[in-house]
Amino acid sequence: MITEESGLPLTQKPPGSKLHRSKQGPTLSETERTSLSGLDFSRYTTNVPRAPQTVKLHAKLALRNEAALIAPDKNDTVQLRNDFVMKKRKLQIGVMGSAADAKYTKRIERLAFDVGRCIALAGHITVYGAEKDVDSLSTAAARGAKSADGMTVGVTYGIGKNVWDKENATDVIIVTGLARGGGREFVLVNSCDAVILVSGGSGTLSEAAIAYQCDIPIVALVPTGGWADKLANTYLDSRKRFKVVKALTPKNAVALALKLAQKK
Repeated sequence: MITEESGLPLTQKPPGSKLHRSKQGPTLSETERTSLSGLDFSRYTTNVPRAPQTVKLHAKLALRNEAALIAPDKNDTVQLRNDFVMKKRKLQIGVMGSAADAKYTKRIERLAFDVGRCIALAGHITVYGAEKDVDSLSTAAARGAKSADGMTVGVTYGIGKNVWDKENATDVIIVTGLARGGGREFVLVNSCDAVILVSGGSGTLSEAAIAYQCDIPIVALVPTGGWADKLANTYLDSRKRFKVVKALTPKNAVALALKLAQKK
């Protein structure tokens, strides 16, 4: 009987069949290959005397990249177990803020930069709305992330990958083919596990509304002006789904965003 450590039974192993490494590199019997569907055992064979020690197989699962351990037990059965710990994916933290035409100060720009840097130092991904014609606080966050060798993803509108990124701070550009101030923002926000607001005009307000509707945590860095200050520590409507959480420093904003995202 071939069993999995989880207790789920697999199909019956042919009587007298043995499993061991082959010098000739042949394959398993068709019955065993079918019973262990999804595993690549091209370096192993059956009907060869079994070694007393554990036989370690590095197998590829069809849907997951895992290592499997095949080991004989006292009852001459074969047990299959996953010999790995699945790594948690990096969180995607969005930074939403004013475009340069809103005339934010250098102090606010530095705060946005520090938000991106803190995301990178925490080992996660900065997602931002990549503009085509003007700088922004979101782009400043991308620059901050790259200053700490972090990964950045820019989501832009229209067609083409030409975005405002004079310092090459964007690793991945997602071209939505959708309008600015509408469809692009929906894709942008839904690509995030949590969003951080830094100041912000009407675009940031629409992004906050999408996040609220989609149950994506929102953190507002204050005092930075704009919608971040107006929305901090409030509900967006009378349904009171969740509050926009207030943060006083970039480090605090990132810590809160990660904590909220990990609860989801």
